[in-house]
Amino acid sequence: MSTVRWAPLTDVEPLRVALAWHDGSENPLVRGFADVVRGLAGE
Repeated sequence: MSTVRWAPLTDVEPLRVALAWHDGSENPLVRGFADVVRGLAGE
C-alpha cells in the first residue's frame, strides 16, 4: 500500500523541493503527484 501526502508550509521563505520514490515504482498515484509538483514548480 502506498501513501502520498502533501503538507503545505506557511510563514516560511521559499525553498527547494526534492521529490523521490523507490526505483522501479510505477505507481500511478506517485507519478500523478510528481506531475502536480512539477506543475506547481513551473517545470
